[in-house]
This record gives sequence, C-alpha cells and structure tokens, in this order.
Amino acid sequence: MNNKANRVARLTSSNAHLFVVSGNGPHGFGEGAMTYIKKKRKELEYGRGIELPVYKTDMFWGKCWEPFVHWELGRDYEIIVDVTTIHPKYSFWSGTQDFNVKVVGGCIAELKCYQMSNHYDYVEVLKQKDVKLLKAKYSNEYWQIVSNSCIHKTKYGEAIAFMPTEKQLIEMRRLLSETDYIKMHLRDEDPFKYMFICDRDLYDLAFIPSHSNVTSMEKFRFEVPIEDKIFLQKRMIKAGELLLE
Repeated sequence: MNNKANRVARLTSSNAHLFVVSGNGPHGFGEGAMTYIKKKRKELEYGRGIELPVYKTDMFWGKCWEPFVHWELGRDYEIIVDVTTIHPKYSFWSGTQDFNVKVVGGCIAELKCYQMSNHYDYVEVLKQKDVKLLKAKYSNEYWQIVSNSCIHKTKYGEAIAFMPTEKQLIEMRRLLSETDYIKMHLRDEDPFKYMFICDRDLYDLAFIPSHSNVTSMEKFRFEVPIEDKIFLQKRMIKAGELLLE
C-alpha cells in the first residue's frame, strides 16, 4: 500500500478530513493539511512512497476480517481489496473503499474493525442514524466516506463497524491455521503477519463474549450531503494546486 502507484504523490480519501480544517496556511489550510501536502510533494519528487511500512497488528487485524465481513454482508456488497481509484477528473485525488454496494444511485461502504472501547463508541454513534452526529463525532471516518463518494460519484455512503463474536473469532483462528484464507481472500503472500490472531491468548484479542449483548456489526447508510461533496471538492482542488505548484 505504501508504494501503490495510485496513492503515491496523491491526496487520499483517508486524509480528506485534514482539508476541511481551517488554519493559517495557504487557502486557509491547517497545520495538518500543510504537513501532509509537504509529504506528498516529497513523494512527487522521489517518484515513490517515502513512509516505509510499519507492521501494526491493528492494521492486519482489520484487514484480516474484511473477507469474513463480506460473507456476513451478502451479495449486494462487492469487496474491494487494495484497489485505489483515481478521481476521474482530478488526478491528484484518489481513494480506496472497502465495498461497493449494489443500490440505485450507487454506494460505497467503509469498514472499521476497532478495538474494544473505540468499537463500542463508534457503534453507539452509528445506531443514532444521524449524519450530523457522525460528522461531528467521527470526522475522519465521515470525510473519508464523502471523499470516496465524490470519486465514485455515488449517492450514498455507508459506515460499518464490526467486532467478531467469540464464535467468529474461534472460526477465524481455524481458517488461519487450517486453510489458505489469507492467500485466497487477501492475496497476501505472507500469512505469518496475521498469525498473532492464532497465537495470542483469546482474551488478548478484541471479541464479544458469548454472554455479552454488545453489537457485533452496525451499519449506517446515508445520502451523502451534496453541500459536503461540493465543499470537499473545492478544498481538494485547492490542496491539489498547492501540491502541484
């Protein structure tokens, strides 16, 4: 992912939230946006990604569950594995979504497999089915959805929170140890990066015990506000000007 051609020297959806924050930089950008643009300028000069991979278990934890969640979601969802799409009009803008959803008007969906406390809080917000609340409480996640909706020209966006139940975690351990789950479904040639899921004590991993009523999966599909699409597009264009100047 670090050196994917469609991500190198491009402003990505996962960082779209930086460009909606006001500050004292050019075009009114904040410090976070300017730092990110400077990093992307360096990538433009190098012609490659400059941040070398850091193998964090949280990242591989979420990635590991994507195909499993897809099975749970059903046929209306198309899983996208490491496919980064460039905006059809602005080549400096790209994004990677987790799922395409087959609905009239189009929909992109973003999956978050957070750890215990964060999962609980995110689920509680999604349960309210309130776009303004999601935008206020989870700005990063919200603007990532808006950005990918702009790139794919969809009417809808969907936020998904998932944490496995005890039964699902035990099944995942079986899949990792007894099958080619990683190679087949994630197209990753290094399954050992995921083996901590099998090797750790069960209670050292994020899961919902069989006696708990905490929600395992929560979805919130919403029509992406056109005014937010327009606003973000204007900000991304300004950021692109700074990147390419």
